Parts: sequence; structure tokens; C-alpha cells
Amino acid sequence: MSLQKLLLSPALDDEFFTHLRLAEKDDAAFVAQLYSDPKSKRHIDPLSSWIAAGDQRKWIARYKVRECAGKEFFLLVRHQMTDFGAVRIHDFNGGRRSFRWGSWVIKTDRPSGLLAFSAISVYEIGFDILGLEHAEFEVRKENTEVIKFHLKSGAEEIGEEDEIKRFVFPRWKFPAFKEANMSRLKMHRCFYG
Repeated sequence: MSLQKLLLSPALDDEFFTHLRLAEKDDAAFVAQLYSDPKSKRHIDPLSSWIAAGDQRKWIARYKVRECAGKEFFLLVRHQMTDFGAVRIHDFNGGRRSFRWGSWVIKTDRPSGLLAFSAISVYEIGFDILGLEHAEFEVRKENTEVIKFHLKSGAEEIGEEDEIKRFVFPRWKFPAFKEANMSRLKMHRCFYG
């Protein structure tokens, strides 16, 4: 997938109060803090070595190579110049017309509506900008609040194993999800100035 296409997304428009932005090496401390927060950490794969504080700057440096190649996008969720979360969009499959997203962590002390805004932004990128047909993701079984969020959004559970449930969110369900959250989207898509 093209980095140039991604940059056309309204989700990355920094003139809005809330937007996504590509992670940079200087974000390592924030990302390490975010993923090591005890409330978030319990729902993240414990084998994810890239979460470790010491490895974060190196991981982001390696990630930037994948970003330039259009293989993965690691995005921070920013509201009024403060970062509140992160999400990864990856595993683009042109044959299956799909993408995966995950590593989605939003601080608990976040502005209202930020979860819905960030999910809408991910789907806008995958469906509207990159032209893909469905999103796939996994959620740890004990993360019941996020599972409820995804089921309410229209995601379909397609399987489970050990500690995770697998989901798919088809493009055709996106307009209804976006419309149901339009007030949240408008709240975050106000222009500065």
C-alpha cells in the first residue's frame, strides 16, 4: 500500500482537533509508556518485544523502513496536540482485499468519543483511502469491553483459539458504523482557528 495514499486521508489531517499521525523515533518514550501501562498491558500479547521501553526506539526505526515500503503504518492518536493512543495497520492483502489492524491502545483518561473516532479513522484509511474490502483483527478474550465495542460496531466473530477471538469487519458495514458515531466524529473533526 502506498504511503502517499495514506497521507491523503482526512484521518491524518492535522488541522483537525483530533487526528492520527505517523509514529516517529522521538515518540519512543510515549509509546513505551502507553504499552506498559498496567491497565493496557494485560490485553497486549506478552511476547511483543517491541513494547519494551529499551527496544522501542529501535523498533520504530525498523518500522519506518516498513512504513516507507507501504507494508505497515503505526499511528498515534492525537487530540489537541496531546497523544492519547496508538494503532497499527498492517498485513495488506491485495488478493483478499483485506488489511489487519491491532496494537490499539487508547489511554483511559481520554477525551469522550476517542475510541470510536480512532476506529472510524482506521476504517476510513483501509476502506476509503486504500480501497480494501474488509478488516481483520484479534482481541484477547478477557478484553470484554473491546469485544463489546467491536460487536456493537458491526464486526463479526470468525473464530477463536487459546486466549484470542478473531474478527472481521466488512467494508459494507462501515457506513452504518460511521453514521451511528457521527456526533463523535464531528466533535473530533473540528478545525483549529
